[in-house]
Amino acid sequence: MATGPPASGRRRSPTACIEGHQESVMSMHRSSLKTILSGVAIVSFVGGVFLVAKNIRGEQHAPPPVTPPASSFARSIGAEGLVEPKSEDIGVAPVVPGQVTVVRVRAQQYVRAGDVLWEQDSRELAAQIPVREAEVTSARAAVAVGEAALADARVQLTMIENVTDRRAIREEDLQRRRIAADAAKAQLAANRAALTRAEAALAETRSDLTRRVVVAPIDGQILKVNIRPGEYATVPAASPLVVMGDTSAMHMRVDVAEEDAPRFAPERKAYASPRGDASRHIPLEFVRLEPRLIPKRNLSGDTTERIDTRVLQVIYRIAGPGPVYDGELMDVYIDAPALPVSSMGAGMSPASARDRAVNSHEAAP
Repeated sequence: MATGPPASGRRRSPTACIEGHQESVMSMHRSSLKTILSGVAIVSFVGGVFLVAKNIRGEQHAPPPVTPPASSFARSIGAEGLVEPKSEDIGVAPVVPGQVTVVRVRAQQYVRAGDVLWEQDSRELAAQIPVREAEVTSARAAVAVGEAALADARVQLTMIENVTDRRAIREEDLQRRRIAADAAKAQLAANRAALTRAEAALAETRSDLTRRVVVAPIDGQILKVNIRPGEYATVPAASPLVVMGDTSAMHMRVDVAEEDAPRFAPERKAYASPRGDASRHIPLEFVRLEPRLIPKRNLSGDTTERIDTRVLQVIYRIAGPGPVYDGELMDVYIDAPALPVSSMGAGMSPASARDRAVNSHEAAP
């Protein structure tokens, strides 16, 4: 019998051939995809490094948008200054609550002492004035009647007292006329008291009516108007309804830190620079200082700043030209002598040296 061909020489089935071809194609696709993704990652990394390096070089060479402030003195005290009028800010508030009917002023307007700032609703009080005046007129008439009655009683008493023959009159008639004279005198006193009371009520109503009209306390300029017709003025007001001040001369209220207070000298020169214009130096003239340290209120936001810092407030007069505005913050530099410091604090500001000393003390066992 004839035998078949050996097993090694058998042909693969068509299905097996197809599956093998598909596996080889998928393997080639995976290899190509890995190559593409690796190339994209490398290009992205190189591009990112290039952009970061470019931005860093640009930031290093970019000038600041505003020149930072710097002192022109060899040694100085740096502080913050707040512009205010010569009289300081005067916040005018209502004396009594009521609806505002008319506002007579506007910002930047100059007024004289006694000029009307605003008026409040006073119709009710105005209607009471004729009533009070009528009460005064009636009381005056009552006083006149009382005076006439007292005069008549006194005449009647005098006539009976002048009778020389006591037998011609009765003792009862004499006593009655004396009592009538005393009663007329007491009634006149009551009428006069009623007149005083009526006049006082009229004066009170007129005073209340006057307090509905708020006037300027001094000559000055209107800096801010916070009230409009139709609004209700409360007492106490949450904020001044009108802010004014004497702007004939502007002052600078400077907060000198307590660490720099020992170096402060009134006779030293000082100048101020507006925020955003460090090249402008406005000379300052010393006016006075308030000899009481108060907590600092204007915080700079610096992380090294102590919130329990106290300041000495020094008042300067702005002697330089140029526009300044009430409430404007400026950088102030005051010429000051050198203050000897220990080696621990050499090269440090007084505040930094103090903080370092406090930290060293706390760290000590």
